[in-house]
Amino acid sequence: MDLGLAEVSRQRSMFREERESLVGSVLESGAFNTQNPVGFLEGKMAKLACIPVTVFSFIVFVIVFMCIGANKVEAQAPGSLPANKVEALQEIATQVGKKDWNFKVNQCNDSSWITPASSQRPLYNNSIVCNCSNTGGVCHMVSIFLKGKNLAGILPPSLVKLPNLKEIDLNRNYLSGMIPREWASMKLEFLSISTNNLSGCIDYLANITTLRALSIESNLFSGPVPPGLANLVDLEILVLNANNLTGELPVALTSLTKLRVLGISSNNFTGRIPDSIQSWKQLQILEI
Repeated sequence: MDLGLAEVSRQRSMFREERESLVGSVLESGAFNTQNPVGFLEGKMAKLACIPVTVFSFIVFVIVFMCIGANKVEAQAPGSLPANKVEALQEIATQVGKKDWNFKVNQCNDSSWITPASSQRPLYNNSIVCNCSNTGGVCHMVSIFLKGKNLAGILPPSLVKLPNLKEIDLNRNYLSGMIPREWASMKLEFLSISTNNLSGCIDYLANITTLRALSIESNLFSGPVPPGLANLVDLEILVLNANNLTGELPVALTSLTKLRVLGISSNNFTGRIPDSIQSWKQLQILEI
């Protein structure tokens, strides 16, 4: 075997072991703080410093989307979704190509709608998370995780019919098409649509001003980075790697003073990185 390929294989194997160990330890310890999605990693920075940023970003999103889902599933109380929210879920299933959801059971507490927690966390997730804390047994959906499910549909416009959604993970599928304009009105905090076949511009994402973590890497998105992303002032994680984005980085992005992870590699950007990025005092991981 070529020495270079052997080294790559060795590093990938080491990363897989490190990733499973890190995610497993967080799940078991309950140390993950949903108010600070990367803060708990600070004690592990020395150990993770040698890991490429695309890999580190993947770890961050594994933890953000899996751990939050697991914690909330355990805490939810019995209840059910209103009929119009179930209808929205049926539309979403059709749009993404999800054919195995069982709508004859209670989506908020039936085990078929939840990927069980495991000490060896698989790289897929097939769960929804409900908030059933309201009186009267009425639940609201707050998270949808459809990671690694080989879905070949489109990004579902009907997500907008679930106004309480905070987290969406559609990572590692075969979804195609563009970002729906309907998404511009959502109030998401975490969004991963990485590793799909998505294309077009990303302008509508600039309207989701509640976002704290956004990953769109490994797609076919094109065009410039919209200056409106500067309005996402709570953004801590921004991963744009491996697309066809072009032009210069907007100077306005320097207003994202909470950024801790930024990945912009493997695109077609031109020009200089603005000197004013020194305003990113919280930045820990940068890949360009």
